[in-house]
Amino acid sequence: MIKLLSATMMMLFFTTSAAFAMPSTKTVIMDDSFNLSTIHSIAVAMPDYIQTKNSPKIEDVMATLAQSGFDAKQLKNVTVIPYTVIANAIEKDSGVDLQTLDKNAAKKVFKQDIGKYADAYLVATIANDSRVVIFYDLYSAKNGAYLYSFEVIGGGQGDNNINAYKSFNGLFYNGFAESVKLQYKDKKAK
Repeated sequence: MIKLLSATMMMLFFTTSAAFAMPSTKTVIMDDSFNLSTIHSIAVAMPDYIQTKNSPKIEDVMATLAQSGFDAKQLKNVTVIPYTVIANAIEKDSGVDLQTLDKNAAKKVFKQDIGKYADAYLVATIANDSRVVIFYDLYSAKNGAYLYSFEVIGGGQGDNNINAYKSFNGLFYNGFAESVKLQYKDKKAK
């Protein structure tokens, strides 16, 4: 009886701890009138991110944002364009090197020119203090309209690594693909 009770308590403990370690997500379509299925290219903007001594490097975070989009199986008919590709295109076309500008000036030039290269752009805001929280905000590249928001709240500071970020990015891209499908079904039903 004691062994059975102990085994039951252990299972309950592991199940509960696993449940609290799972990231939680929240999706919001910011502009219901905008058809998300018209987005065929998403440019990854410079994330709002402050590197701590235990967190991944900004270059790795940016590369992972784009790579996760390439790897997302549900994201069909959408090309994800890395920040470096956009920065190189802007430099080639206008002579402005985003890599050498200060952060605010680079953001301004990026927003001003992004409409030439993509349908939308993605800004990830990453808070990595006591727990990792990532806000994925998608904007229209044509007019800067706020289109879509996705939030991931990690299980704790143990999620402050590149593998957890890859997982969270995958949740975003799959969530976006699902939102496109649901929006299409809703519009079709009306």
